[in-house]
Amino acid sequence: MRRAKQTQPKLSRRFNILAVLILFFMVAGLQVGCGAPPEESGLETVTQKLLPPPICAGNLCGNKCVSDFSSNREHCGSCNKTCGSQQICKSGACKTCSGSKTRCGNKCKDLRTNRSNCGTCGNKCGSSEICSNSSCQACPAGQTRCGNKCIDLQSDSNNCSSCNNKCSDGLTCGNGICQDLSEDRNNCGAIGNQCSDSQICKDGSCQGCGGGFYLKKRCDNRCINGWEQCNPPPVPTCQENQKLCQGFNGGSPYCTHESNCCTGTYSCNGSCISIYADCN
Repeated sequence: MRRAKQTQPKLSRRFNILAVLILFFMVAGLQVGCGAPPEESGLETVTQKLLPPPICAGNLCGNKCVSDFSSNREHCGSCNKTCGSQQICKSGACKTCSGSKTRCGNKCKDLRTNRSNCGTCGNKCGSSEICSNSSCQACPAGQTRCGNKCIDLQSDSNNCSSCNNKCSDGLTCGNGICQDLSEDRNNCGAIGNQCSDSQICKDGSCQGCGGGFYLKKRCDNRCINGWEQCNPPPVPTCQENQKLCQGFNGGSPYCTHESNCCTGTYSCNGSCISIYADCN
């Protein structure tokens, strides 16, 4: 009797282990016996079926979670509302592409001029090509692609020397530089319009100095009197050369109080010039 009491608990534990193993294989074999594919069979599939389905953060249309009704062509505005073949879904409504535009994905594109959809959807032109008449084309020599246009960067005032570099009001692009044509003797009024040697450029027009009683002549781009020297060296101030401004009886240098210039001269833009010269 004593030995039987010691053996019975061992047999009971073995029986319990055996029963759990049999139950496991029976459950695992259910899916295989029903013809389920191997990757969906076994304990893993049973566990997945017992877990709750994932939460849909958008809108549940049947078994499909739709995150956005505003731009989904299969569910435009609501579940299962499908747009037509030439329609896009915009702001939750199906809209037909207008004019010459064609639907590419969920956007309307003009296949005649769209560099990313040139001729057909998804046909992208090269980096230096434009899309013209539904065909990718290289720019002619001397021109550069800016957007979808071929531009001469040497003369285009909206793209002067580089794309989108626009000249300020009153300036014109010439040789890739924004220039003021109103006072440029080499480009007076227009690029390449050069005034004659005796003319100045004023208000975009080449004009002569007129001569007259004062025998006016050209100096750079201004007219001066005939007896004046064009761009004479500035007269030194009293401090620069005291010998030029000696006072009466060999006294101390005499300078005018207003400009600190020698007698017979006056201050012009920081320099002392002759009283007979024009300060321009």
